[in-house]
Amino acid sequence: MINQDERTMHRDNRDAKYEDAAWIEDVARWRDEHQRAAAWLEKVRAAWNDAEVALQNHAEKIRRHELQLQRHERTVRDHWPRGDRLEHEKLTSEHEALKREHARMQQQHRQLKQRHESFMVEIRELLTLALAGAVVNETFA
Repeated sequence: MINQDERTMHRDNRDAKYEDAAWIEDVARWRDEHQRAAAWLEKVRAAWNDAEVALQNHAEKIRRHELQLQRHERTVRDHWPRGDRLEHEKLTSEHEALKREHARMQQQHRQLKQRHESFMVEIRELLTLALAGAVVNETFA
């Protein structure tokens, strides 16, 4: 009976030793993967910063466009009623240029919105996973 228990103990110990070795290999592989993931996260951080700059630039373009529209509106109000054909053509041309610029900005805005919304969905999923299933507030507040 003692020999049977001794053999069982040796077998259990050998099995545990092999399993320990496999676990050490797993941990080493996971650490390598974590290092690669850290590099990826740095790329995400850089992309995030680029997106922030793009948002700031877009907001500045919107503000400039608003000012141009206000100036144009004042000019039309002040000069259209007593303007001649050349004045009307000039104002019309300016108006058309502002409309084209507005359409370009509208397209940029749609693209930024789509990129932002997609990114936020992905980041929420990543955070939920990284935080072990914690619910991530939709507003990150």
